[in-house]
Amino acid sequence: MSVTQHHARTLRQQQARIGLLLILPSLVIILGIVLQPVISTAFFSLFDAKVAPNAPRNSSGCRTTPNC
Repeated sequence: MSVTQHHARTLRQQQARIGLLLILPSLVIILGIVLQPVISTAFFSLFDAKVAPNAPRNSSGCRTTPNC
């Protein structure tokens, strides 16, 4: 292996590393946007959470409005 081939390979490896480092922030953001709903759905499926804990139990829109 000659010196120029060795130098070219290391230069190619350096450029590949720089390319990966430049792409990494956008990949983290995209994966965060994609995985956040999946993770939160899995988390909320483990607990019995009420959607509106302070809402009245028997609420009918027509019974509570005077103009209905």
